[in-house]
Amino acid sequence: MLLGHNIRLVRQAKNMKQSELAKRAGISISYLCEIEKAKTVPSIKTLVKIAKALRVECSVLINYSDDAG
Repeated sequence: MLLGHNIRLVRQAKNMKQSELAKRAGISISYLCEIEKAKTVPSIKTLVKIAKALRVECSVLINYSDDAG
């Protein structure tokens, strides 16, 4: 699953540091790092928090590609 990679791509496209995203989403930086490295899969609740913090729909994080926007 590319979810973690997609979260990282969207975060970087928005020029956001991991620390900023983690704070906005209410999760730890270490947990976000594990998600981005695909070492763990976030719950739906956490995915929604991350999407809201990035100001995108969850579907964007699930379907994001380098070719998008």
